[in-house]
Amino acid sequence: MREKVKRTPSRRSGARLREEETCAAYEDASLVLPPPDMLRTIFPVSPALTKEIASHRKKIKEIICGTNPKEKRLLAIVGPCSIHNPEAALRYARKLKDLAEELEEDFLIVMRVYFEKPRTTTGWKGLIYDPDLDGSGNIAKGIRIARNLMLDIAELGLPIATEVLDPVTAIYIDDLISWGSIGARTVESQTHRQFASGLPFPVGFKNSTDGSLQAAADAILAARAGHTFVSIRQDGRAGVFHTKGNMAGHMVLRGSIHGINYDAPGIAEAGRKLDLLPHPTRLIIDCSHGNSSKDYTRQKIAMREILDQYAAGEKRIAGFMLESYLQESCQKLRKGVVPDPERSITDGCISFPETVTLLRSGAEILRNIPEKKKEVLPAAKETEKKEAFTGCVAYLGPEGTFSQLLAQKAFGVKAKYLPCGSFKRIFDAISGNLADAGCIPIENTTAGVVTQNLDLLQKYPLYITGEAAIPIRQCLLGHNSLEEIKTLYTHPQSRIQCASWIAEFLPNAEVIEQDSNALAAQKASSDPTGASLGSEIAAAIYNLRILRSGIEDIHGGMTRFLLLGKKPALPTGDDKTSLCFSIADRSGALSDCLDPFRRHHVTLTMIESRPSRHKRWEYLFYIDLRGNQQDPDVAKALEELEPYTSFIRIFGSYPAIKEEELYR
Repeated sequence: MREKVKRTPSRRSGARLREEETCAAYEDASLVLPPPDMLRTIFPVSPALTKEIASHRKKIKEIICGTNPKEKRLLAIVGPCSIHNPEAALRYARKLKDLAEELEEDFLIVMRVYFEKPRTTTGWKGLIYDPDLDGSGNIAKGIRIARNLMLDIAELGLPIATEVLDPVTAIYIDDLISWGSIGARTVESQTHRQFASGLPFPVGFKNSTDGSLQAAADAILAARAGHTFVSIRQDGRAGVFHTKGNMAGHMVLRGSIHGINYDAPGIAEAGRKLDLLPHPTRLIIDCSHGNSSKDYTRQKIAMREILDQYAAGEKRIAGFMLESYLQESCQKLRKGVVPDPERSITDGCISFPETVTLLRSGAEILRNIPEKKKEVLPAAKETEKKEAFTGCVAYLGPEGTFSQLLAQKAFGVKAKYLPCGSFKRIFDAISGNLADAGCIPIENTTAGVVTQNLDLLQKYPLYITGEAAIPIRQCLLGHNSLEEIKTLYTHPQSRIQCASWIAEFLPNAEVIEQDSNALAAQKASSDPTGASLGSEIAAAIYNLRILRSGIEDIHGGMTRFLLLGKKPALPTGDDKTSLCFSIADRSGALSDCLDPFRRHHVTLTMIESRPSRHKRWEYLFYIDLRGNQQDPDVAKALEELEPYTSFIRIFGSYPAIKEEELYR
């Protein structure tokens, strides 16, 4: 266990109260602020706390820079979008401290303590600027409240994170901060880059609102250099500062107006930018803002994807950010109405109970990383290596399809791969011994079930041996601007996923469907006025520009794939079974077929109907259920189902995809 820090009572004294009265005099003079050293005298940081904050900064820097091989934790920067009620924020901090101690072997939890909010146009600018929430702008009071609250939170033992929005106000609180960020709207500011070069804690630079990573990369490089600039001294007078540079500057991915960048292509692109820098650091990924499409409930999708990528070996990831508060969602600030102290008045946040659930499940993912198990079970790891798949895998080609990305993820680097021109050819390749296994898309969260593959499953004597899923991020690939595009080549599923975007931005383009997105990219590559929908990898393969990214109508969409083979999978204890059956078109027929599953408490996860094409008005029903066909309850339900059907076929029982894998 990590060493516990003994807490001392909060600082309160009569002398301090007299000093507070002195500081309050500055509040009455609305245009005069107290000098920073006065507030540091009134709200002092003890030597023990100064040492602890320095320790927090050192640990955060080690995680970000990867300089301590013994430090295996990830950073979890968690807290409200902004603080508007100090008492409620302190209640949140106490809860978060308990969670931080519970999960200290997995995460270094840092609390978001944000007092300043950048605004695109107008709006409440944060507690420092408007502590009374009425537009009165009592900044002297706001600074005083901010430092007092930060001191209370730091004394709990929580590291503090905040956005450095105004270099002047930061001087009043920078001795209490363990991690800072420069936001998407100020990342190109020379003033902020200079100021960051002299800050005594790691600073994260966010990508700009339009998604530019170069601005953040440039800021990291600028902040590493020494600078000379004018700022405010502790005595409140202007002075000239000379800095040596901040070597713990790093990039924060926060998505953009165009979509997410927490996925594998987004992290890979950021990695390429960072690799060009001397001594590249790792990444923090913000699960909110553009990465949640401004929907706070989608933060969990981003977080799970981030952790799954880290667990799969993506070592560029140093941690993540979550906007979380006591109560979920947000509220509008209304004149004359006292806001709920426990609900955000800026961006929506997840609730604290959901925060606990997400971080605990995240800790479980980290604890099951093979690298962490190696010291305990080295023999098991060696066995896993020996059993790596080395056969041939058929997938929907040519190169550059989402199917190829999934196949490589599911079967690994030692397998051989066979691109096929259609789904039918995948089945033919396996049945004809040209391939040992295959993968086919079966369901998309936007476009629904791929009915063509349901039909093929029924026709070929193959088994489903597993399932996997990947996020689908559609890109528009082409040569020139949108106005010059006359033809759009696309797979039908991609067309459905991007239907609204196509209607809005390419209303006059001729849409020509292809058997795969890679084939569509191939067609577009030889058409000067053509474009295609597809993956970023297809752009590189077929020498196309990425004209737009993240153009799917619903961001965060997933496609589930089935893995196919000639032999059934072995039971694992956590399986799924897929089957189809046909029934005559009569009243109550389907109800009779489903009743055995209800009686034996078998959970159905999917049901889809298709015309059988053998008899008029006869239908095939495709079902996924939880459990293995050898399980007693499942076996009994299937036995009782058979008399109600005219045809039944079980495609196989196979390992069920875990919930967190749905966000990989």
